[in-house]
Amino acid sequence: MFGLVKNVLDESYSKIKAKADERDALICKRIGELMELYQNLAKENAVTYDKPSTRFAYIYKYVTSHANLVYQRIRSHRVLRSCFDSEQIVVSCIGGGPGSDLVGILKYMSDLSNQDDVEVPKLRCFILDGENAWADAWSDVDDKLQNDFRISTYFIPMDVTKEKDWSQQSKYLSADLFTMIYFASEVYSRRDECDAFFSNLFSKMKPGALLLYIDNNSPCFTNWFDSIAVAGGLEIVKSEEEIVKMTTDEEKTALGEYLSKFQPVKLEANVAFRVYKKPD
Repeated sequence: MFGLVKNVLDESYSKIKAKADERDALICKRIGELMELYQNLAKENAVTYDKPSTRFAYIYKYVTSHANLVYQRIRSHRVLRSCFDSEQIVVSCIGGGPGSDLVGILKYMSDLSNQDDVEVPKLRCFILDGENAWADAWSDVDDKLQNDFRISTYFIPMDVTKEKDWSQQSKYLSADLFTMIYFASEVYSRRDECDAFFSNLFSKMKPGALLLYIDNNSPCFTNWFDSIAVAGGLEIVKSEEEIVKMTTDEEKTALGEYLSKFQPVKLEANVAFRVYKKPD
């Protein structure tokens, strides 16, 4: 499934307007910048993804790792796997522009497709993100996949700090599963500005809907989100903190020449996991 990431990387690489050696140097610089900026998210989020080189850097460095975290959580917890028991699953990926949520879900669906007598559900996926340019990467996933998955993706430009953005959208609220993968930490420094978005989300999620939260294992992020989720009426049905290490076998095959050009992808993460549920 991570071959899909390589496909997206190839497209993103071609959009960086520079000579090959200059392009690679720029990507290395962007990777370093992202790593530095992410260290300060509790105080300020100065990260922007408007530049093609930054989007490439993020997809290369982080998406396979974060997608694997999503895949592992779904595979490990029956409450999440149950979402895939129906003929169709609707997923809304909040801050999901980079594609980690979607790729992790597709990897789990690939597992299902290899099992006898298991019907793989149709996937309807809403990707919500404040950076419009992410739409280019994942809007044609159905064409990029080399299988018979029934999938439709919809990119919704949305800044959760701006009510005029999210108040005009409602279809994503019909999801069976919501995902927030390293998103709480990105909005933490502006949490007062996005309280209204989360209040609306929690109140309008349908009964029985789940929310998968994965983020840095930092109490400031997780304690904040636990508090607003519970205040909003959600139940915490799974709670874990752990250091997760990822093998490199699939990434070596999938990411090809990029692994020799740039520093290794993220292989270890100290993370907090939560599964929240809207009571039936």
